[in-house]
Amino acid sequence: SSDLWTSDSELLLVGRIDGSLGLLEVADASTMHRYELEHCYRKDVAVTSIAWFSEDRQFAVGYTDGKLLIGTREPLEKGGFVLIDAHKEAIVNMKWDPSGLILMTCAKEDTVKLWGCLEKRWRSEE
Repeated sequence: SSDLWTSDSELLLVGRIDGSLGLLEVADASTMHRYELEHCYRKDVAVTSIAWFSEDRQFAVGYTDGKLLIGTREPLEKGGFVLIDAHKEAIVNMKWDPSGLILMTCAKEDTVKLWGCLEKRWRSEE
């Protein structure tokens, strides 16, 4: 749709227990559109955490199996998503730093990692 993600709309990224992701666009009090981000689906692995620094940047999705997805809302963008084997157990929380360049993930096994993209590759520090 040509009016998708207009500057006046609010966006909400929704992760589901079946591993799917949806994007809700709220245009006004009575108008809402739902879009499925099928390029980011993971079958039968529940989403446990989502962090999105800003609507024009990448988002991060954590799963029960400890994997981390870094993705965009547009599947055609170069590097539309990256799936990382981040933790041994479920990711329970994530947060971007104030610059939106470093992502902190925390897993059920009490492990915290800092992630950054260097030379188009995501790497972590514990």
